[in-house]
Amino acid sequence: FLVVAALALGSVGDCANTQPPPAYCKALQEQSRVLADLARASNPTSPGTLHYGMHAHDFPNRSAYTGGRKYAIAYPKYVTEQTHSLHMPSHIWDRIGAWANASAANEASVA
Repeated sequence: FLVVAALALGSVGDCANTQPPPAYCKALQEQSRVLADLARASNPTSPGTLHYGMHAHDFPNRSAYTGGRKYAIAYPKYVTEQTHSLHMPSHIWDRIGAWANASAANEASVA
């Protein structure tokens, strides 16, 4: 729950509408990444943890999105259905520039 709360607070209001986002937004976003990593360490196969881990790393700065790679790799191993879920790794692959992986994730989501 804490991952979701920190992520939500770091993604709305001034955090979503101000570029660059205020420092407190970056702090909430970073907190969501730390919490996601802690949750993943204790439950590395949880679809929910992996899903929110990708959301927590889906920001346009390299230090954020490169940390999402481990979630994008693991997620399809544990989630094989649900359109939105199958599409999620494409967020990370797009930011990294791994276009073939992004395309494969999106194709899997509509197959």
